[in-house]
Amino acid sequence: SPTIAASKESVCVGESVTLTATNCSGTLTWNTGATTASITVNPATTTTYSVVCKVSGCEGTASKTITVGTGN
Repeated sequence: SPTIAASKESVCVGESVTLTATNCSGTLTWNTGATTASITVNPATTTTYSVVCKVSGCEGTASKTITVGTGN
């Protein structure tokens, strides 16, 4: 099953995070609609990103929650 690595798991509003999916030899699909192994996101609130890896009809999923602080 895939693994998601995040450049940061806790950010401030306005910061971007790069998420990279590894350990997938098949087709990747993120819940953002992206199909690349690495995506850059700019969450406004705490968001959970997930990825589905399809290999020969089998699916594996992984998810990662990015915590966003408001600075208040």
